[in-house]
Amino acid sequence: MALVAGSEIAADTVVMRALKGSPLSTADFDWDLETLMGAINAFGEAGEVSSWTMTAGQTTLTVGTELNDVRLEVVFLAAAAAEELQRINGANSGDIKVFIMTSNNVTVVRNDSYIKTKNPLLNPNFDTDTGDIIALANNGGVAGTAANGTWIEIFRSLQV
Repeated sequence: MALVAGSEIAADTVVMRALKGSPLSTADFDWDLETLMGAINAFGEAGEVSSWTMTAGQTTLTVGTELNDVRLEVVFLAAAAAEELQRINGANSGDIKVFIMTSNNVTVVRNDSYIKTKNPLLNPNFDTDTGDIIALANNGGVAGTAANGTWIEIFRSLQV
């Protein structure tokens, strides 16, 4: 069982709370990949695992194209060269994407209209390394419309 902010809350409980829109305290997550994958597997049909390698100049990932149209998805994400993830299009409010980096070439770019990362004053962008994890939840998206919503960082875990 992974501990969240010093309490005995399992990762699957945290994911369920996030899906329901409940507030989370994410300052001190003690996540490990095995616990996270166990929580994702607990969702069965609601969650999927996929992989994607960003192409040269690609800044947007689209649900239904590069990403799956599911409520919860773990994406092993890479890029052959330095790329910036600036937008995710086509999702519904409440969708969660957990990105596990398989290269150190992806930067998640903060933009208040598209992706809101934590610590905007200290380091607004998340320059990832192989093994880093960032989870984003969609707020306000309506699939099939121009309303893509804003992706808000739930948590991140740095590979050390």
